[in-house]
Amino acid sequence: MKNFIVTLLAIACFAILIAGNVHWRTLGAKEEGNPTATAVKPPEKTAVTEKAAPRWEFEDATVNWPADSRESFQNAMEAKRPFKIVFAGSDALGKEPDGWAFLLKNELVSTYGEKNIEITVVETNTNTRDALTAEWQKEIIDSGADMVVWEPFLLNDNGEVFMEESLRNITTIIEEVNAELPDTVFILQPANPIFKPKYYLTQVQELETYTEEKGLDYLNHWEEWPDPNSEEIKSYLNLQTSQPNAEGHKLWGEYLIKYFTGK
Repeated sequence: MKNFIVTLLAIACFAILIAGNVHWRTLGAKEEGNPTATAVKPPEKTAVTEKAAPRWEFEDATVNWPADSRESFQNAMEAKRPFKIVFAGSDALGKEPDGWAFLLKNELVSTYGEKNIEITVVETNTNTRDALTAEWQKEIIDSGADMVVWEPFLLNDNGEVFMEESLRNITTIIEEVNAELPDTVFILQPANPIFKPKYYLTQVQELETYTEEKGLDYLNHWEEWPDPNSEEIKSYLNLQTSQPNAEGHKLWGEYLIKYFTGK
């Protein structure tokens, strides 16, 4: 009798185990088809660093450029058209083979390729007032410039145009160009230093302050020249014209080459 009862209990326990297993399987199936059922979250995956954007061909060379100009250059290349740069200013630009404009143009073409870059030099021996009166800025507009590297006639204004008016004239010229070419970026720079500059030094300092206030890039190549009050500066100038000699253009050009090519 005792054996019979033990056997019966064993059968009952086995039946309970089978029933329980069936119950849990059925419950699991219902939850799988029930959108309101609480889902079991899988283990979180280790964060994967996003794939870096592909490097642009001239990313290093244009590292010093304004961001808008870098983007404009990329867009020009995608459109298979040259990026247009204008060197603008007084005859201190140096279009001759030993001038900084000539040296920089050759270096830009060598760095970026003749098909990718187009350089125009717009030079005039005038001051900001006369340039504005003569609508000199139309030459820049006609060029379709993407970027303008402008030496805004400060040395020519010296003794003829007060700095307050100079800055107004500079603003007007930039605004008139941007009215026609809204994406054109201006980069300003002073002309070369001269021996014992006096008021001219004040003009240059005010130009730098102006560019900061307007959010423009300023090319402070004066930091590469000898002290303007020293005799050494004379070795870099044509003392009859107060413009750079070959050594002065080379020094100025090397500064600009570093900025525009990242070298």
